[in-house]
Amino acid sequence: MAPSPADVSLAAPKGADFPTTGRAITVKLLSSRPDSSTVPVLIREFQGCMVTSDWELCHLLLASEEITGLPREAQKLYHAGRELLVGQTIRGFLGLSEHQLPAKFALHVVVDEDRLQGALP
Repeated sequence: MAPSPADVSLAAPKGADFPTTGRAITVKLLSSRPDSSTVPVLIREFQGCMVTSDWELCHLLLASEEITGLPREAQKLYHAGRELLVGQTIRGFLGLSEHQLPAKFALHVVVDEDRLQGALP
């Protein structure tokens, strides 16, 4: 039997400027690193803000860095084989109208090992 996804809701102090507009969406993070957990992480809320379809790559990378411990600079996020690019919102990336958006959105965290080595102390 497959492990159930870990449910993450980090209650950190507010400070980052996260969008509050858009449809609430759950992001499922899956890591490509062999030494990482095989259990996906579900993110519904981060730093007191609901994840919405108006979140951009920078918001997702910040949440991923906090959860995985991997520096943002060494991460790339993919969905269905396509890379999420700077400035793209989840909604824009999927190319769907608000009412067509799924309740969950899976992202694969791919780590650039060369950049990771340079980012580690």
